[in-house]
Amino acid sequence: MNPRPTSRSASLGLATLAAAFSLVAGVSRADVSTDQCIGANTKAQYLRQAGKFTEARDQLKICAQATCPRMVRDDCTQRLDEVDRAQPTIVFNVKDAAGNDLGAVSVKVDGRPLVDRLDGTAVGVDAGEHAFTFEAAGQAVTRTFMLKEGERGRAERIVIGGAPNATAIVSTPREEGGPPPWKPVGLAAAGVGVVGLGIGIAFGVVASDKKSNAGCDSNSVCPTDSAASALRDAKSAANVSTAFFVVGAVLAAAGLSLWLFAPGGSVQAAATADPQGAGFALRGAF
Repeated sequence: MNPRPTSRSASLGLATLAAAFSLVAGVSRADVSTDQCIGANTKAQYLRQAGKFTEARDQLKICAQATCPRMVRDDCTQRLDEVDRAQPTIVFNVKDAAGNDLGAVSVKVDGRPLVDRLDGTAVGVDAGEHAFTFEAAGQAVTRTFMLKEGERGRAERIVIGGAPNATAIVSTPREEGGPPPWKPVGLAAAGVGVVGLGIGIAFGVVASDKKSNAGCDSNSVCPTDSAASALRDAKSAANVSTAFFVVGAVLAAAGLSLWLFAPGGSVQAAATADPQGAGFALRGAF
């Protein structure tokens, strides 16, 4: 005759049986929803490993809903928090050519819409290199950024629209009976050229002195390391001397030409700037 089960064993058996029936009943009542939860969790893990944080977050939001089984829901909630911490975020500070902030800016990432308007908040993007296109008032600018996993709140300044063209003109009219305005310019250029020639001469003397003291032969073979070092210094001084001689000679010649053959009219200096660059020009009227 088998012994009668104790009350504790009976209670444990009934509890286990009740739990099993409850689980089966729960699955049967929400079988589709449970499958969706499990599928979203699995897909999110693959997306996370591939660095597709945005798509992984969308899947994790599905399986973190209250209708999902608690075990799956808790796992998805934890993974969602991990993805939020790992996904890079970036803040775009978009301005026009005058430096004014722009909010009505649509942004695309790799050709896909990201946001329709900027409000100063950080935007989540997958890690890696991406091309961002900013469009406002019929103008567009594309910039490429490399975003790193875990990089949060990166700030980038974007300017839409090139700098406006600018031209500054300064005219120096010739006074009646006075010397042509080109002559002072020529005199100044010649003076700078003479100074350049003087510096060139000074460096030439230094180069010659160092070369003589080095004691190296005509093939640049030196008796000691210090002599070789002195020879290198001499060559450097010689190069500087040559450079100053050339620049000084050109300026002196140009200045002398302006002084002798200066135009008789006004001198006009114009500085221009645009998005492609800047320029400076002198113009005289005969």
